Amino acid sequence: MHIGKMQIASTLLLKWLHFEGGEIRAARLSPDMASIVELIIEHPEIPEVLESKLIPIVTPEYITNSQETIREETVIRKPIKR
Repeated sequence: MHIGKMQIASTLLLKWLHFEGGEIRAARLSPDMASIVELIIEHPEIPEVLESKLIPIVTPEYITNSQETIREETVIRKPIKR
């Protein structure tokens, strides 16, 4: 088995996900779906949730533009639908 523990700065992960300025509150493997990592992120763009309510699943949409001639990709996150 080839296995190791990876540690990634939360600020870097939030930058990759295009949620800069947010805060990761928790991370875990989904108990319901294999190969899915669940992140609980607090960010002003995500709808507000009252403390006693369940945290909804927010699925961001990303657009990737590839330019093969210069081997460059640009990733854009669409605004969260409320």
